Amino acid sequence: MAIDRLSSTAALIAALRSDATRKNKASASSSPIAKTPERLGMGRPSLAQLRLELATLVKEVSLDDAEAIHQVRPLLVKAILLWEFGASLREHPEWKPMMDNIVQTLEVDSHQNEQFVALIRDLKTHN
Repeated sequence: MAIDRLSSTAALIAALRSDATRKNKASASSSPIAKTPERLGMGRPSLAQLRLELATLVKEVSLDDAEAIHQVRPLLVKAILLWEFGASLREHPEWKPMMDNIVQTLEVDSHQNEQFVALIRDLKTHN
């Protein structure tokens, strides 16, 4: 999915990514805990594992069923965000508003919705 302009959701994700990178760099130099395998990125599932998880989520979703697509959308967004930023993202005070904002953007923006359906189609046909 391409982002043509920096929306408030994209700005929030960019800020979270920047904050996480800055915190990881700071904690890596000062904390022995920061050197655990999970902190070094070894605990993060591979892209192939993420793709398999997403494919499993959409396996039974009919591309003609708008309600099924509506129901799976937050599940896919959640899986992608947690893969990208880690499970601790759920503890961030903006977790729920960010999730709601991303899901709503994907629903109301016709271009984003088309791209989302294309993602589901791709996941269903290539797994």
